Amino acid sequence: MLLTCNHLAEITKTKSLWANLLKRQRGLVPLPPDTRKNVDGWSAAALERLVSSNELVEALWLIPRQSAPVKLEERRGELLIGLEIILDRWILSVYADGYINLWDDEDSSLKKQCSFAYTGKDKISSYQAALDDSGEKLMVVVTNVYMPGDWKAILYEVQLSDPELQFVHVYTIPTTSSRIARQLCPAERIVAFSQLSSINIVRWPENYEGTPTSASIVKPFQFDELEEMFTTVLALRCLDKCIFVFKTRSIELYPMPDSDADPQPTLSPSTLRHSFPSYNFREVRISDVEAEQCPAESYNRYTLALLASDVIQGLFHFTVNITVPYESFEQSLLEVHLTAIHAMVNNIPLHGHPGAGPGSTLTTRLWFSNSSESAHPNPSESSAPSSSSATPTPRSTSTMDELHPSPNFLRRLHDSHGVSTSGRLTSSFVAAYAMGSQGMRAIWVERRRGDTMRRIVSCQLQPKHLLTPLSSSSSASASGSRSGTEGNGGSNPDENGIESGLEALPWAIDGHVIYSIQSYDLREDITSCALGEVSGKIVLGNRAGDVFVLDTGA
Repeated sequence: MLLTCNHLAEITKTKSLWANLLKRQRGLVPLPPDTRKNVDGWSAAALERLVSSNELVEALWLIPRQSAPVKLEERRGELLIGLEIILDRWILSVYADGYINLWDDEDSSLKKQCSFAYTGKDKISSYQAALDDSGEKLMVVVTNVYMPGDWKAILYEVQLSDPELQFVHVYTIPTTSSRIARQLCPAERIVAFSQLSSINIVRWPENYEGTPTSASIVKPFQFDELEEMFTTVLALRCLDKCIFVFKTRSIELYPMPDSDADPQPTLSPSTLRHSFPSYNFREVRISDVEAEQCPAESYNRYTLALLASDVIQGLFHFTVNITVPYESFEQSLLEVHLTAIHAMVNNIPLHGHPGAGPGSTLTTRLWFSNSSESAHPNPSESSAPSSSSATPTPRSTSTMDELHPSPNFLRRLHDSHGVSTSGRLTSSFVAAYAMGSQGMRAIWVERRRGDTMRRIVSCQLQPKHLLTPLSSSSSASASGSRSGTEGNGGSNPDENGIESGLEALPWAIDGHVIYSIQSYDLREDITSCALGEVSGKIVLGNRAGDVFVLDTGA
């Protein structure tokens, strides 16, 4: 027995064992950036600690927290406009009254290491933060106004390895009023701004010496697109040759403008577009972009996870796949998958509780050709536009045209499965929410009308029993829909329509209340939050400007 125990103990010290366990965790739990590809340089002990920590956080993620949130001291600022947590360690808070704070949460002292920058008496209106390629330098850009008519964006650097954590002002970019910082790309030296529906891409010079170059995209309004006057850019991502844009009521894909060309605003070229006619999104959280190069097929594929908020209807989780060919004259592909919903109205049909079984996705695919002649793509379940005009209209293929089916379908769904179709509002609303950088976990702060309780809710956006390839899931759903009544003999066509409709519905996000805060003081309302996805660490900010950390207890 002793020899057997000693032998098993030696096996647990084998590096290959822990490397294989870590490989199994990929795609199931969030992993630190430096472990997602190659772990050859890691020791067996380090891999063991990482695998064990991942399993512990996974087990505790949906369990109520036993300890109270810890308040971060020595903060500067009152009007909190945003929180970020970088690498599950560095906590960034930005205040409209001109302060930027940075804490090191791995500092074990009661007063954690803190640094701040003061941009002046003028207000900060927006900000973006990002790490450089080395992961050792944090860059922050803020937009503010020095005096009436003098709008500027200020770029800061923070060397994270420096114990002082000093904010260094490295560059200033002239801007215009109402321009909002949307993305910061240190590797490409790009800051992306938006103003209503227009986009401005600014590239600062190397070594911060010289004047910046810029290019703008302006979308003209058509008389038959009056709703565009009420839509605006909420977020964007620069993806090499194209720009992914999330708007109030649509997702659009633009070609990347040439920053060396004429700096005058240009009318937007033809774009890929997926519309949301039934929703009115106010905010969106976007995960890190997963890029995949496919040299054999001559294209790059990008995958993004989105969590969008409609203040009336709820939270909507999307997965977006973008295929960009190497050659500009070939077709690009935009695939939008609605996978899950946290519904706050009762007229949204859902596949049911996630534990009821795997559900399919609501999928829309759009093909677009940059050339005057359409090339015929190979991917399944999609078709290219048949028009040979210079700006062909993307063709959509969906398992369901809208999330809201016809009244007859809803009535039959209600009669057969007990789904409410009244459209009555629930008593809850989302005060703040956040999604992890890998798009696998999310949190939101929920309030109920007439109640002083603030509930912090956590969820898994990719439950293990639903981790099936999106393409095969949607293909199976479409195949079942096409078969119709042929495979069911003399069954009731209405019942077949109901079942096929249920298969196409998104699943309900299964939220778990992990902590509750009750207070009559409105200054203690949670207005901002951030999520450290790997560690399960939650950062909360209230209306008074205080910042708290709620840990898993692992």
